[in-house]
Amino acid sequence: MKRIQIILCLSILASSIMMGQACLPGTTIFSTQGQIDSFAINHPGCTQVLGNVGIQESIPGTITNLNGFNPITEIDGFFNVFCNESLPNLSGLENVTLISGGIDITKNPSLNSLSALSNITEHFGLVAIINNASLVNLNGFENVEIAHGTVHIASNSNLTDISALSSLEYVANSLELVGLTALTDLTGLSSLDSVGFDLFIKGNYELENLEGLNNLKSTGRLEILGNFALNDITALSNLKSLKGELYIQNNFTLPSLSGLDNLDPNSLDFLFIQTCNNLSYCHVQSICDYLDAGGDHFIEFNENGCQSSEEILSWCDSIGTAVMDLSHYVELYPNPTSSNIQIVSESNLNVRYELSDATGQLLQKGIGNTIDLSVYTNGVYFVKLSANEQTWVERIVKK
Repeated sequence: MKRIQIILCLSILASSIMMGQACLPGTTIFSTQGQIDSFAINHPGCTQVLGNVGIQESIPGTITNLNGFNPITEIDGFFNVFCNESLPNLSGLENVTLISGGIDITKNPSLNSLSALSNITEHFGLVAIINNASLVNLNGFENVEIAHGTVHIASNSNLTDISALSSLEYVANSLELVGLTALTDLTGLSSLDSVGFDLFIKGNYELENLEGLNNLKSTGRLEILGNFALNDITALSNLKSLKGELYIQNNFTLPSLSGLDNLDPNSLDFLFIQTCNNLSYCHVQSICDYLDAGGDHFIEFNENGCQSSEEILSWCDSIGTAVMDLSHYVELYPNPTSSNIQIVSESNLNVRYELSDATGQLLQKGIGNTIDLSVYTNGVYFVKLSANEQTWVERIVKK
């Protein structure tokens, strides 16, 4: 009888282990490779981590993989991967389907892949991907449709591809894209419909347009700041509601606010437009209606046409007479080029140009159809174009 009871107890124990157990209810920091490798030994049968987990090496370069976490399917707390010098990927987390508390992956200079997270379909807390210099894409987030917290992607200096976010439809808190200095567009956000709180697009020096936000319909506060190559925001044409403040600042090559035409002016609490040196076309319908109704604002240090609310309102009457945004009717071709740039105008406009280098130094100016770049070194240049009292800037590349 006793033998039968022992066998029965062993059977129940084995069954319990096979079904998976919970462990680590507090905060646990794994600081050595050995601690990670021995996870299954130290926590037999554990598949659900109840608390917070941190991966932070005590000796630089000693944590190189997370394979020891292979049994884990769920982390109920916060998961942090911080300052691991030689960690190349997150392999070992392939079986994780839920991280409830949020995830923070910061300052891992060798990290080049997040693909091990691809079985997670929903994020409930903060998602922070910050300062991972080797990360070029966000593969691993392909199946995420809803983020219940803030998504903060910042200072990943070689991140060029965010297409893995193409399933993301809704961010409940804030979406922050900050200091992504190699990113040229936002095409990976093609499914994004709404952001519950703030949408920050800041300090993305190579970002040329907002393509990818074409389906965005509502957000809280919108800040478009310090995107030096940004020359087109027409992708925001479906944005109807802001539910907060609009900041447009230090976008030095942005010529026009076309794209904000359909924004409900009643959804704006405050309008801030400053130091957009080439911004001359601000009299889109939503801005006109907001200023005409006496909406709170601060506007200064932009190009003629957008220097003040009075100046913008003086142009607003022209909306009804179909004044064209001429930047859509003039093309610089070819771009990139190895020698000359042709100024091609659909309406045979008399276009004046000013050519500057990336530091803002004026190189040449004139009126004509050809800009000679043959004497200049390869690199990025900016052409300020003027026609019919409108001014805008185009970015060109010589290679």
